[in-house]
Amino acid sequence: MKNTLIEDYLYKLKNYKFTSYRQEQIANELSKELPQANSIKELRNLLSDYLELIQSGSSCCSVLTNLIPVSIYSFFTSSEETTRLPNKRGQARDLKQLLEGWLDELNALKTSKKLACKKLDKMPFQNKAEPLMILIRELLNNPQALMHQKIPSLIKELNSSDLESALENLAKLPNSPKLTSRRRGDFSAQAAIYTKHTGCFALLADNSAVYNDKDKLLTLTNSLLQEALIIYKDLHTEEATATQSQIIEEQARSYGHG
Repeated sequence: MKNTLIEDYLYKLKNYKFTSYRQEQIANELSKELPQANSIKELRNLLSDYLELIQSGSSCCSVLTNLIPVSIYSFFTSSEETTRLPNKRGQARDLKQLLEGWLDELNALKTSKKLACKKLDKMPFQNKAEPLMILIRELLNNPQALMHQKIPSLIKELNSSDLESALENLAKLPNSPKLTSRRRGDFSAQAAIYTKHTGCFALLADNSAVYNDKDKLLTLTNSLLQEALIIYKDLHTEEATATQSQIIEEQARSYGHG
């Protein structure tokens, strides 16, 4: 899958300058471990282990000794803390605070996802808008999809107090012509990917035809449709290049608004 939280974490660990050589070494080792995390739970556990390592000072618990290469402990002397730093531009950051922030976000995601699922379970059947709800439920039940960078915003929108009204409004919109663009990389050009969810394209066209950025209900369903389709695309097109991924995202915004 493309555009994962791990990709974002790896970019920051590689490019950020940290406050000590010890933190630089820990960031380097964490970068090697991150691609092995296959779920939010595994990711959260891994970050917690490395945060514990940072907080432990020069000592380390036996559990972490088994997880992290012993070679990096040779760098944990006080004389190394402010020397031998890589030549990186920008303000030095505290790796401890960075990991704490990521863990806070993951814990908040876990809580908000539970709330969203409970809300969806109580949601009345929306007839015409049901294809969108089927796609969203599929994504929320997929551990890989929950690692996507857009999942936090999608779940936030699902917890909106306007969700039920927005879906009712979407179900009542008049039918619009089907999306027919075949530009390489766009949604309709990769229709085979979306065989199970073609109904979402019709909803996106209907929503776009009457879109008004001052209408909070249309804005909400526009965001839900775009984000759900983009996550699904990234989840099922591992062979797609970064350029194709960007084109598809741009096309989603051109069909919708965003």
